[in-house]
Amino acid sequence: MEDMIFNKEKRSLNKLYLEIFGIVPCMQDYNCSREQYIEAMKKSINSKIAIEKILPLAEKPIEKDVLI
Repeated sequence: MEDMIFNKEKRSLNKLYLEIFGIVPCMQDYNCSREQYIEAMKKSINSKIAIEKILPLAEKPIEKDVLI
């Protein structure tokens, strides 16, 4: 998906998502492609289910400087 098309579609979906859930999700938090993200946003908005329940969360990198 081209940048311009993706950004235009994402912008309109973000507005709708914000009205419903009060936050705007960040694509980098999820393990998905642009196309999957757009489809999940549409599904989330239509079904009123948070996107976290539709897309898998991306794994956080391990912090090597943190002691356990």
